[in-house]
Amino acid sequence: MANTCFTDYTFVGEPEKAKKLLEDLKRVINTKRKDLGPDTYLSESDWLGWIVRDLLGKDEKADNIHCGGTFYLEDELTNNEVRFTTATRWTPCREMFKMLAEKYGLDHYYYAEEIGCELLETNDDQGMYYTNRYMVTGSDIEDQYFDTKEDVLAMLKEELGKDFGSWEEMRADEENTYEYNVYEIDVV
Repeated sequence: MANTCFTDYTFVGEPEKAKKLLEDLKRVINTKRKDLGPDTYLSESDWLGWIVRDLLGKDEKADNIHCGGTFYLEDELTNNEVRFTTATRWTPCREMFKMLAEKYGLDHYYYAEEIGCELLETNDDQGMYYTNRYMVTGSDIEDQYFDTKEDVLAMLKEELGKDFGSWEEMRADEENTYEYNVYEIDVV
């Protein structure tokens, strides 16, 4: 069984281009698909392969396009932004959504998380849509996201009573305890 990678996408650009992408994605997800049984994504209208086939005009197998997973589309266009979330196997579908952005003449940004493989990444290097750069998990704390190292250290002090003098001191303590884990979100 594959680990699930959840990815949030934001496509932005000229209003008419964003509106066209949203309309086309709605058309894909609202198309009734032939029921081919329980062992295939092909019966599901939210399968990412339908975006590859219907919008990109490609064959996912012949063109070797990673599209294993599903998507959930936000129905509204906000600030000329099209937003949706995907659930895929192990990694985000980087190539596929880059092709989609190019086809519609839009910029796209994403944040992907697959904690089992310690994959946490964003392509939003300016932090315009995805500002978080750190994630903290722990046995006694809920998953939390932070923009700065200082915010991480402040939370650990407040939640666990650990007052670290530096980031390096916190990292050394993290390696010796199972209380918490701090993940840095890669900017790719």
